[in-house]
Amino acid sequence: MKTLADFKRLQEGTSLTLVNAVGMPNHPWLNKPRIIEKKQTNGIKFEGGSWLYYPSAKEFRIENNIAIIQETDRDGKKYDLLFYKINND
Repeated sequence: MKTLADFKRLQEGTSLTLVNAVGMPNHPWLNKPRIIEKKQTNGIKFEGGSWLYYPSAKEFRIENNIAIIQETDRDGKKYDLLFYKINND
């Protein structure tokens, strides 16, 4: 898996684990495996009802089976925000 297009092809039932959320050390889903319940063209719904909306391709990359979602600050600088481990069960 290398691209956002590959990530969008993950199947319902796949498990993702949020392993880091920059600036949110007490994030409620940190280090808890979550199952993809539903897929749409704009994002994925996890069991329990929360959503992960797909970023643009330029704000996304995969390194060592970790999906990294970036955000752009007010000054136009990108930074890594969310890190999801793709669990290959």
